[in-house]
Amino acid sequence: MPVKHWLTLSKSSFISAMIMSMVGVNSGQAEDFNTGFVLNKMPVDERIVHIDGLVRGIAFASFFHKNKDNAAFECVLDYALTGDRDKRFQMLDFAEGYSDKPLGGVLFVYLRKKCEL
Repeated sequence: MPVKHWLTLSKSSFISAMIMSMVGVNSGQAEDFNTGFVLNKMPVDERIVHIDGLVRGIAFASFFHKNKDNAAFECVLDYALTGDRDKRFQMLDFAEGYSDKPLGGVLFVYLRKKCEL
């Protein structure tokens, strides 16, 4: 399904559309690109950038989904590279338990609970 179609879904599924576009739809080569690959096999520099990008993407998606509510946005950014180091490591410890799942989805589930997205 094209990204354009995902982005034109109903307003109630806006976050889902954003996450699906970040996570990607299972398409052959991306089959092994899951949490385990990112945390264990990806080079450190790429891993840091990838995780930071996912967290910031979730922050911006929630910002616009909640009608520009800054509280949830700031909460999610606490888990980004420039945020609280302990929070980021707790998030990554959680993600390690779901090595067969897409990292974007795992981080979204974690941040949704922590930041009330």
